[in-house]
Amino acid sequence: MIQLQILGVQLEVGSTATDFEQRSYGEELALCQRYYQKLGGQGTMAVGAYTTSTRLDCVVAFPVEMRTTPSLTLASGTNYWYAYRVSAIDYFNSWSGGGTTKLSCSMYALSDVSATAGVAGQVQANNANAFVTVDAEL
Repeated sequence: MIQLQILGVQLEVGSTATDFEQRSYGEELALCQRYYQKLGGQGTMAVGAYTTSTRLDCVVAFPVEMRTTPSLTLASGTNYWYAYRVSAIDYFNSWSGGGTTKLSCSMYALSDVSATAGVAGQVQANNANAFVTVDAEL
């Protein structure tokens, strides 16, 4: 069995070589995140406000700017999400998508939430299956 390993090779167009480009893990990750991100999984995702007594609006900022306006997928399931508000928690099952830009997406919950309009809410995923994906693949 012949095993061949090639490392540190860079192909060039033309007859002039350029320096080998080395990026940190953080730089490489940020470049990848321009194409796809999965947000959620038991962590604070967004802050927002109850715009009516039964609607919670939130904006999720992306860690890096997407390469183009991404498509949005919102996971839903029983008690996937919860919103902290003053002296109470609302558990809810699904989001609806609002608008999406290269920098953020807006979402709103219409079921299982209830508070006075204008009250702030901090939204978290309730389990590992609760997530939002943004996809700007080619």
